[in-house]
Amino acid sequence: MKMSRKWILVAALVLSVAMASSGTIAYLQDSDSDVNVMTMGSVHIKQHEYERVVNADGTYATDTIDDQTSYVLKDFTQGKPIVPIVGDPSLPGDSPAYAGYDTTTVRMSQVNSYGGMDVFAGKNAQDKFVTVENTGKSPAYVRTLVALEVGNGNAKMLGTSYHTTWTKNNIGVIEIDGNNYSVTEYLYKGASIRHQNGVLPAGDTTYPNLSQVYLKSAATNEDLEAIDGNGNGMLDILVLSQAVQADGFDNAKIALDTAFGEVNEENVQKWFGKDLPILTVSTAAELQAELDKATDGTTIFLSNKITGDVTVTQKPDVKITIDGMGNTFEGSILVDGKSKRYETTGVTIKNIKFDASAISADAFINLGKKGDNNTRYTNNVTVTGCTFNYTGEGDKVAIKSYTGGDWNLTVDGCTVNAGMHSAVQVTNVEKGLTISDCKVYSKNGINLNNTPSLEMSGCEFDTKGYCVRVGVNGSTLNGTFNISDSTLKSAGDDGDAVIIVRGNAAGSTLNLTNTTVTGTEKVSGDAHIIGLN
Repeated sequence: MKMSRKWILVAALVLSVAMASSGTIAYLQDSDSDVNVMTMGSVHIKQHEYERVVNADGTYATDTIDDQTSYVLKDFTQGKPIVPIVGDPSLPGDSPAYAGYDTTTVRMSQVNSYGGMDVFAGKNAQDKFVTVENTGKSPAYVRTLVALEVGNGNAKMLGTSYHTTWTKNNIGVIEIDGNNYSVTEYLYKGASIRHQNGVLPAGDTTYPNLSQVYLKSAATNEDLEAIDGNGNGMLDILVLSQAVQADGFDNAKIALDTAFGEVNEENVQKWFGKDLPILTVSTAAELQAELDKATDGTTIFLSNKITGDVTVTQKPDVKITIDGMGNTFEGSILVDGKSKRYETTGVTIKNIKFDASAISADAFINLGKKGDNNTRYTNNVTVTGCTFNYTGEGDKVAIKSYTGGDWNLTVDGCTVNAGMHSAVQVTNVEKGLTISDCKVYSKNGINLNNTPSLEMSGCEFDTKGYCVRVGVNGSTLNGTFNISDSTLKSAGDDGDAVIIVRGNAAGSTLNLTNTTVTGTEKVSGDAHIIGLN
């Protein structure tokens, strides 16, 4: 259940020639945060990260929001330089080098949060506005844990800011995988008007917690080299959010400690720990090289846009992750199951913006290769937090299988845009097909062919053709297809029903729970249908 992730400050470790005294320069790189969560009690959360929009002249863009002048936010981007702050808020107020807070704030309503966030008046603080969204259906308590790498150095050379709707608890220095980190717990307490007593309602988003990071004005290269305890040339910041249902607990502290345990050395090491190299790649060739030699537990981060095709060859006892960190992938990924039943293998593809005007394959993610049975039987493939957009000619699919026999395909928190043909086209996922919290606006939704089962929840489909299609004409299908807490809407442009059951499927069960089906014909074909309104 551990799902740790890292902010990465890739340090050049050179003198900043623009400064009168020696200092450091680094680059801030971060992965998308919406999957870095642990939840209990039918709770679903996502983390979001933002930064201010910068004008061409280097100033920050403003607009009128909530009848106030506010800085404008956009999604966080990678590779931002961070140098010692000019106008240090940590210095005494009467110091000539001191600067406090800017008179212009950031109105968080522009990103579905609330209130305003102060920003430092000093120059060179790096924005990192982190919010937590309750995407489930139950009120929740939330906390965020931040582990800041200190190595053998002085953590006081690094400064941060946070919103006062969070209680900041300094846990202390804890060794994680042989390196020292200064750990802080941010416990959400809410405000007097919204989210009282720290209860985050379903559909709501917290005020920001960690908001800005800066190097103090006195920081030098030597300071950063000492802090870089693992010697990887990066300043690692581990960030993890946890949530549990609010019902039945007196307060957030009791609820979260009951669900996950107290924030102590043993648990922090468990939640964050695994001694794996941080691998960042910037080209398809580099990615392929790391995939070919990956060992169990390897995570490969994309540092920028990737153009080209790669193959993930599954191996026994090797589970790997490709983390796009919100970067664009212009190409396709082939998962090669080697025509073996490797139950202990797996691949997670997350936080990637698949976006292209031309790709050679039929899909962005391909389970097996078209016409090649030697690549079938993919196992434990998870696609999470990805978006799919295609602007070229021809029909392109987000995820497709060709040869069948796949086990355990999970698609979670993905968005498939209108230029796509469909979200999922599978020949036969023999067991374990799960689709959750996805938004699908493509021509069609999902086509399952001979797949005998489906667990789908929390999805929003708004398509031109079918939303869900199961079965094959002329074949017999006996399966169970559970769809819950979803909205399925089809314009019926091709005369398709919203849900199509093909072939002889009278022995199949279509179970709809808290699901709205909208279209000229809701269901076509024979099956045992439960819950259709």
